[in-house]
Amino acid sequence: MGEAYSELMSRMKEIETVGQIQGLLGWDQEVMMPPKAAPLRAEQLAWLSTTSHSMMVDEKMGEVLAAAEAEGSDDEVAAGNLRLIRDAYDKATKKPTDFVERMARHKSKSIISWTKAREENDFSIFRDDLAEMIELCRELAEYLGYEDNPYDALLDIYESGLSEAQLLDVVINPPTRFAEDPIQMTFVGRHVMTRLNPLVHSTALFTKLVTVCMSKVAPAISTSSQQVMQMALESMNHRVDCGKIRSGAPLPSVIGPSLIGPNISLRT
Repeated sequence: MGEAYSELMSRMKEIETVGQIQGLLGWDQEVMMPPKAAPLRAEQLAWLSTTSHSMMVDEKMGEVLAAAEAEGSDDEVAAGNLRLIRDAYDKATKKPTDFVERMARHKSKSIISWTKAREENDFSIFRDDLAEMIELCRELAEYLGYEDNPYDALLDIYESGLSEAQLLDVVINPPTRFAEDPIQMTFVGRHVMTRLNPLVHSTALFTKLVTVCMSKVAPAISTSSQQVMQMALESMNHRVDCGKIRSGAPLPSVIGPSLIGPNISLRT
């Protein structure tokens, strides 16, 4: 490993440490924190988000990353790290710091309103925060950029190169081998359920995906998997059509793990 790569990984460890602190504070907010501490926690998480973002988009970070890429590496892990860090760096540099701060602050605020709405079974308590979060996700898509559909930019955060069209094609026309492989078929079904944030793009898309997926994969997957997909579809119908709070967790602001998360190996 070269000198530039070692410095790059040192910087990434610091950024990841900030992310881990964010994760702990986020967990505490949802599990232990008294509700009246919400405004202060929102400020704390917003500050950590902007700090992490500033560390990632720092000019020196870009120079070190470029130098590490120029060094090259025959090590498979190091090569993978460089690819993922480049992707994270490029995405981060497209997002203004003030947007990162607004997103983090509102996400924290929304968790509180969601919790209250769920307890009182009153969607109106959460409606405005949800609407703002949707707009923030759309704003994020514009910053990241896309060719055909704004939802493609959000899918790409966690499944590089994946588009809405590709996802629909996999669900509507799954490879023939899936029909002979229940494990693969189950993956298709669960992939749809765990990777989509239904209201970021459209309720119609989510409903279509789940309905089609149910008809395609139901014969090959376990009863429990079928029930999960059916419950999700019913939950969406209740949430949108009736304004009822049925699900036990809020819709995520973005899909998947943290931007850096476990994908990058911090081995030096």
